[in-house]
Amino acid sequence: MKKLGQIISVILVILFVFSACSQTNPNPSQAPQSTAPSAAPSASPEGSAVPEKPELPQYKIGILSFKYTGPWVERINEALKPLADAYNCEFINGNPAATPDEVLSGVENLCASGVNGIIAFATGSMTSRIMETCEKAKVFFIACENDASLDSGYETTKMNDYFVGSVAPNDYQTMYDITKEMIDKGLTKFATLGMPPGTAATFDNRLNGATAAVTEAGLTLAAEARSFNVTEAGQNLLTQNPDIEAILSGVDTTTYIEQPLLAAGLNGKVQVTTFEDGGDVLNAFKQGTITYACDGANARAQICFALLYNAISGNRLANADGSAPVINMDNLIMRSEKDYQTFLDKSAFSLEEIQKIIVVTTAGASLDNVNALAADFKMDNLA
Repeated sequence: MKKLGQIISVILVILFVFSACSQTNPNPSQAPQSTAPSAAPSASPEGSAVPEKPELPQYKIGILSFKYTGPWVERINEALKPLADAYNCEFINGNPAATPDEVLSGVENLCASGVNGIIAFATGSMTSRIMETCEKAKVFFIACENDASLDSGYETTKMNDYFVGSVAPNDYQTMYDITKEMIDKGLTKFATLGMPPGTAATFDNRLNGATAAVTEAGLTLAAEARSFNVTEAGQNLLTQNPDIEAILSGVDTTTYIEQPLLAAGLNGKVQVTTFEDGGDVLNAFKQGTITYACDGANARAQICFALLYNAISGNRLANADGSAPVINMDNLIMRSEKDYQTFLDKSAFSLEEIQKIIVVTTAGASLDNVNALAADFKMDNLA
């Protein structure tokens, strides 16, 4: 019996060894095959970068202006650059254009260069002729700082699919209000200074508003110094009218009359307005060669960009009848060095404000939104 137990024990040991050997790799020289990982997506680690949105198509935008250098231009460029960067746009400057012929030639050259749209700070009051060229080239056009509705042929122009509209300051009302403010202070001896009548609607609007306020007060202008040679006209004005109390200027005063005022010792004694595009306005306020400065072209240029970009990208904003909008914005009226510094620091719209009126970034953006933003552009809102 004892011998039988020993035999059974040996058999069990043999079976155990055999079983263990059968579970080892039968071919130890062959490496085991790896298994493909699961195709299920893994969660992104917290704080990982969000994939960028597809890049916007690149558009070329022509800029047509009477000048391309100086503080006025620099302020506009600084206001537009963030928009160009955000919307993948390239700006192309045309040749300086002031006369109607130069404007028409400038538009033709920009269209030939392959731009998708044009922002024009100089129109030569030739909007209808401009649109003939733009329509043929399929280039969108917007007038900045010029009220195109005052140009001949506008009833046809406003319905052109390639005409985006105009964004302009209410120069007439601006100068009317300033002149009335001077009259309320007791001033009675006024003179106007600027370009000849008919040179451009912009210049006419400014001095027409000033003249209207003088006339309504029962007063008469002491002098009208309006000439293409504004410097000479300004010098003659001061020589012939040494007792003048206010110069209602529709141009950049620091360029044309600052030195004559200083030479005559009239700085700080004569009220002077300016629509400045070249000089040192802060210094002019300090030395008393201007008392009112009017501006806001940088913000108006931003709204022009938004309207033009909408049109180029297939989202042209128009009035209910399909006509292009005319947006008249207030000028910012600065009465001191402090006011002007506030203008320099805060007058441009933020990128976020402009994005809200561009359809590709704000679905449902409308002309009502544009008008609301334009109406909010006031000196009191910058403080």
